[in-house]
Amino acid sequence: MSAGASQDSGAAPDPLRIVYIAGAKNCGSTLLDAMLGNAPEARSLGEVGGFHRYGPDAPCACGRVSEACSECRAVICSLDHRGASAEFAELSRLPLKERSAHWILIPTRARRRYAQLADLLFESAAASTGSRVLIDSSKNAARAAALAFDSRYGVRVVHVVRDGRGYLRSRRRRATVDGKRHVAPLAMVSWLTKNLLIGNLLAPRLGADRYLICRYEDLLSDPGSTLERLCTFAGLDATGLLESATTGEGVVRHHLYEPARRTDYRRVRLDPARLQSQRESRLHNRVFWTLGGFLSARWGYDRQQSYLGDRLSSETSSR
Repeated sequence: MSAGASQDSGAAPDPLRIVYIAGAKNCGSTLLDAMLGNAPEARSLGEVGGFHRYGPDAPCACGRVSEACSECRAVICSLDHRGASAEFAELSRLPLKERSAHWILIPTRARRRYAQLADLLFESAAASTGSRVLIDSSKNAARAAALAFDSRYGVRVVHVVRDGRGYLRSRRRRATVDGKRHVAPLAMVSWLTKNLLIGNLLAPRLGADRYLICRYEDLLSDPGSTLERLCTFAGLDATGLLESATTGEGVVRHHLYEPARRTDYRRVRLDPARLQSQRESRLHNRVFWTLGGFLSARWGYDRQQSYLGDRLSSETSSR
């Protein structure tokens, strides 16, 4: 039994809990991280898997450089004080881009040590923020395995899945902005590989009490029941969260670690209109399904994108 499992059973006295958001790129992890991080006693940490790149001059989500942010400085100083910064930076490269995907099945020494160093970061973040639930949206399956199996804290994994057609559109836009070539089949392989690693290999080893799947589309189209289900799983209080997340300008993101972004997402809101950007023509849907999209049926998707509703689907098909 893992340390996280023993924590949930009451054997470990420390109440700190980690909610880890796993998934492919552009799956909606930032959106969900911000939502859960606004629940009482919770704090969003952002993509902590890249914290080793965080120098003293890098800005955090509050807009100040980390040296001027007491919470960021506390985490950095904690690692430095223990003489763990260099080792943490070296080991942190292992789960990136799933270089250590074997961690899902094999309990290596590197995996255990990585989890121990990650725990130092969590302890510092909890101490400086006063939060008992920390949200880590790093997405990597290998990091999820290390934390879930070897962390001394209770770790629960939320697997966020987005319709592959929305993912491909997002990746295509990003490639255009970056001046790179977008190769749809390769992007499709990446999306399928990441989600199958998490859903087929990691999920069965965690069990229903520590693994929950959440579709991006459900979060936007049915935020009430989806947020309630997520907060129940994470042990969070959902009171007032739905109203804050769906009205006005939405909620403020309180990420501790914020990687460089081209768009400023200071506030985020659950807006069902976002789903319209995922609509595809009948021809594109057929191509997507043929290239491997049929595998997404295991997450409740179909070729017609029925989650968009009959009216939206018929409008798209007639184009």
